[in-house]
Amino acid sequence: MKFCNLGPKFGLVIVAVIVSAQLIAQNIDYTREQYDAYQKCSVVADPSAKQACMLAFIKANPKLSLIQYAIGEYGKALQEQIKNGEHAKVLEAGPVLLKLRPNDPNINLITQLCYSAYSAGQFAVAAPYCEKTYASNPAPGLIIILANSYQKMGEKSKYRDWGTKAIDTLEPAQTLQYVIDFRSQAARAEKWRQAANYSRKAISTLSKMSKSENVSAADWRTFVSRERSISYLLLGRNEYESQNWARSAVNYQRVIDNTRDRNMRGEAYYYIGMCNWKENRLTPAMEAFARGANQKGSPHAGASNGYLVRLYKSTHNDSEAGLGEFRARANAR
Repeated sequence: MKFCNLGPKFGLVIVAVIVSAQLIAQNIDYTREQYDAYQKCSVVADPSAKQACMLAFIKANPKLSLIQYAIGEYGKALQEQIKNGEHAKVLEAGPVLLKLRPNDPNINLITQLCYSAYSAGQFAVAAPYCEKTYASNPAPGLIIILANSYQKMGEKSKYRDWGTKAIDTLEPAQTLQYVIDFRSQAARAEKWRQAANYSRKAISTLSKMSKSENVSAADWRTFVSRERSISYLLLGRNEYESQNWARSAVNYQRVIDNTRDRNMRGEAYYYIGMCNWKENRLTPAMEAFARGANQKGSPHAGASNGYLVRLYKSTHNDSEAGLGEFRARANAR
């Protein structure tokens, strides 16, 4: 072919077109019939039917370049099922494709399986998929999914790992549940220093949070008051176990300042009494025990009353004369 009469620029354009056409021809590795088969599957409306059609196409033509498009259409059908809340169908169809192409990991498909398994409450199924997804795409939401999944499964070590990761990296509103839970676990195990650390974290986290639109102002105040009070209780207990009597009493006083809960106030007054007694401050100790004994029905009320009587008698010639008046004065303050 001669280009001399057409001009040099036009000749270069024709050459470029011929080269592009040759490259396209080299990349097309399928017949018209194979393309039509793929196209027929791609327009199927029902997600399950589309998956079945695409799966048959992939099995029949495993090496065609069209396979990647077929996998994409398969994923679209899965996404439609997720949108419709049909997670059981996703969990049935997704692994079939993964098993068919084990050497071709599809992170989008694995992510879909992670989400559907978690949404369906199949936490043991969700966790491995979600870990693979996180390794490829460390999205914050996956941390919560993994922490919650391992918590539901009773996998304490992995739950703590992912819960700690959440606390270290996510927003306060997303992490308070883990802080509170780890604080409670430490308290039940009487690991007071650990409980105190989570208590400080809880107080700090609460200070950074705002009320949710779904919670009334009164309910939010009650919640914050309770959680702060529990945290101060544990801070007080940690200082008490470390024999830091003054700091312990300060934290227990914060409990009293933050809550009207009889059980927590009863415990706080009891330990304030014990702290003062340890420092040989007998009158303040008796006053705290008198107030603790007045928290009727609280677990520490009986012990506070017993120590009040014991200390009062030891300072009044083994007599209880005037004890009633002392109680009244103490509780009037």
